[in-house]
Amino acid sequence: MNAIDSERFFWGAPTSNANFCETDYAVSRYIAEFVNSLTNVVYSKILERM
Repeated sequence: MNAIDSERFFWGAPTSNANFCETDYAVSRYIAEFVNSLTNVVYSKILERM
């Protein structure tokens, strides 16, 4: 990882050629796909209560 990538992307530059639903690192440099991460947390919390 070079200096530019480490400043912009915490986990390194995106390496995938496909980007499906949302722009990577748009909200935070720590979360590549914010909405995807948020919905996964919500689903996990729902399943914990079952």
